[in-house]
Amino acid sequence: MWRSITILLLISISATVMFTLIAISANQHTASVIDAVISNWFAGAEYDLSEVMSWISFLGSGEVLMIFTALLMLWLGLKKKAYAQSLFVAAVMGGGVLLNLALKFLFQRGRPEDSSYFEIFGYTFEWVSYSFPSGHAMRAFLFWALIIYLIWLYVRQTRAKIIFSLLFVLLTLFIGSSRVMLDAHFPTDILAAFAISLAWFTLCLAGFQIFYDKRLRKERGNRLKESENLYGRS
Repeated sequence: MWRSITILLLISISATVMFTLIAISANQHTASVIDAVISNWFAGAEYDLSEVMSWISFLGSGEVLMIFTALLMLWLGLKKKAYAQSLFVAAVMGGGVLLNLALKFLFQRGRPEDSSYFEIFGYTFEWVSYSFPSGHAMRAFLFWALIIYLIWLYVRQTRAKIIFSLLFVLLTLFIGSSRVMLDAHFPTDILAAFAISLAWFTLCLAGFQIFYDKRLRKERGNRLKESENLYGRS
């Protein structure tokens, strides 16, 4: 177990370093060299795919993933009786949202198109909406990473695991790309969001494995004591 936890922590540290490097390279208010290069790849395509990208971007919106997260937690808690995993989902998604807000206010990078509002369930609120890192990209990465983790946990067929994992990885990449093509974010906002999301997810997964291992050991110890007491009475 400790080997896998060490690997997860190393991934988390590496992703954090990557996020830091991206943050340093990105100018606070204007596009960096990385942004200019990546934006050239998308040049012209945003006009042809704007409607499709809007729908894809919607899949990373706060209200959609809030509903998906609630349904996932209910499925884990009520259907699978996996209460610890349900709390793990809440920690990953809830902590990710708070981390994203903290980083946005820390860097305070303006968007490609100035925006001082955000929307939730169709309601518009006047509030400064910073760009770095992308909230859509972070939420999408964390949620679909959770789905991939649960697929490898519950699905038995290896081929199905691989196919669904690739599909959700592509969906996450498309959601991130849609934010650039809709001029809602700079490319470095997306790259930074993916990096810090990977760092947060692997850190949470390492912590969950430690917690879950201790819980299993405690349950085994209690069962052992019960069996010893049972044989002692007989």
